[in-house]
Amino acid sequence: MQHSATSQNARATSLIESPTAPIDPRAYVIKPQREATMDFYPYAKLLHIIFAAFWIGGGVAMILLGFAAALARDDDRLVRVVLQVVWLSERFYIPSSLLTVIFGAAMVWFAHSFADLWIVLGLGGFALTFVTGVFIIKPMAEKVAATFATEGSSPTAAAISRRILRTAVFDYVAIVLVAAVMVLKPTAADVGLLLAMGAILVGAGLVCLARPRRATAIA
Repeated sequence: MQHSATSQNARATSLIESPTAPIDPRAYVIKPQREATMDFYPYAKLLHIIFAAFWIGGGVAMILLGFAAALARDDDRLVRVVLQVVWLSERFYIPSSLLTVIFGAAMVWFAHSFADLWIVLGLGGFALTFVTGVFIIKPMAEKVAATFATEGSSPTAAAISRRILRTAVFDYVAIVLVAAVMVLKPTAADVGLLLAMGAILVGAGLVCLARPRRATAIA
């Protein structure tokens, strides 16, 4: 019995020390950093969705209020909607849009690749709408506020307000296209889809950004 136990121990020892002994490859796969990083992905995604909802929902609400005033031909009401945009701009729209882009980029960093076409288009679109809001819509809205302070709801203030409304519509068409890109995740092979999205964006630009023939036109 002692000899049998000794021989079994010897075989076990040789099996462990032998280079031909079976090795479980999973024992050598160590990914603590990747797993720790992935733990933050759901939170980045949640915050990205929350701030995008704030940004898009708030903007659509103001556009609807602006259209209601424009359709009623109520210049004073339209100008006052724009004044609310001025107040909300630095307190709500800019922070929400910036945080949307930041947490979207964090999602890519944690679980995707910046080389993916849909990622490039999505983040580029968000960045474009952020720039449009900060450097185009915001200065025009501030001009309306300055005009209102000296002239009230004058024709000049109303005309600028209509231009802001048209620019905002174009901006939110771009945002909807960005959302479509994020959901559909097109690749370079999806030529038809990409062309359709590009045509929609160009068409919206021609309709919304072209100067109206009449000062009272909405679009």
